[in-house]
Amino acid sequence: EIRLSLVGSEMCIRDSKNIALPSELIIPLQQHIGSVGNTIVNVGDKVLKGQSLTDSETPMTVGIHAPTSGTITAIKNAPIAHPSGMEEICIFLKPDFEDKWVTRNFCPDYNALSSQDILEKIANAGISGMGGAGFPTLIKMSGTDSLDTLIINASECEPYITADDLLIREHVASIIDGIKILNKLISPKQILIGIEDNKPEAIKTLKDNTSTIENLHVCVLPTIYPSGLSLIHI
Repeated sequence: EIRLSLVGSEMCIRDSKNIALPSELIIPLQQHIGSVGNTIVNVGDKVLKGQSLTDSETPMTVGIHAPTSGTITAIKNAPIAHPSGMEEICIFLKPDFEDKWVTRNFCPDYNALSSQDILEKIANAGISGMGGAGFPTLIKMSGTDSLDTLIINASECEPYITADDLLIREHVASIIDGIKILNKLISPKQILIGIEDNKPEAIKTLKDNTSTIENLHVCVLPTIYPSGLSLIHI
């Protein structure tokens, strides 16, 4: 969705427009730190949205999944999103525009899962960090028995970026579910959400939806650049 308007000193998203699926998707297999997984599909295979395209037995390899349903048309080196124009092995997917999901098994209550069960779901979902290195989330969540503080960074990294702001205002329930799962998984003494003071709607949304979580605090930070540095003042 694309939505643009100007509020104060920040660009915010308003009027939505749906972006149609392209005629071809090129999916790099190297999307994180660590080695590339083993390709488990072949040219000509029909795949469903969310279907695994790679697998691996090593924790430092994150699985890649089909972003929509369609047909695998090629598996070959292609330029990736890198300033050098370097090439990596990629899977080419021609969408069928039906966007059909693979069968998904939902867990109605994460509290019924053990920590190992949760870690396995994180690994199978192919979740990795969004930082420059792209560490597999499974690695980040392992060995955290003595953690005192979990910091949720809701501070935008650059001026005019409103990704965190919009996610909080439109998908706060999913964010809170994720925080609760992390709380169960790593049992921190306290959880701090750092957010800049120029996001009043998001701040109110967070406070309204986290008031019952005893060890969680919403920390409103001054809007400075680079914003990430403000977290050291929490």
